[in-house]
Amino acid sequence: MGFRLGVLFNAPLLRRFAFHARRIGSQVDRHFFITLLTAVAGFVLLATVAVTGLERQVTIADFGSSLYWAVTTVIGSGDPSYVTSPGGFIVGWLLAFFGVALVAAMTGAVVGFVIDFLLK
Repeated sequence: MGFRLGVLFNAPLLRRFAFHARRIGSQVDRHFFITLLTAVAGFVLLATVAVTGLERQVTIADFGSSLYWAVTTVIGSGDPSYVTSPGGFIVGWLLAFFGVALVAAMTGAVVGFVIDFLLK
């Protein structure tokens, strides 16, 4: 009398959720989200290269640390002590400023899509 995983996925609630997820997913404007995610990735990589060049030695480990710092700064939890030069502060400020705007744009687009879907 073992637990069968197939029983879990045949539950009516999960089937209903999967149906609506497929229905919503087929109507999503993929071009908008791909463009937005490409812009965010490009902006983060550009900031990573700038901070690595301004603040650190150009090594793979420092590039990885700078990439981690850039991603966390975009989402709002970056370490402000990571940068020490005026150029690094400018890059950090731009990341924080535009990161909030980019995350807000993605959130607004998703919420707008869900509201539009629910109203139809």
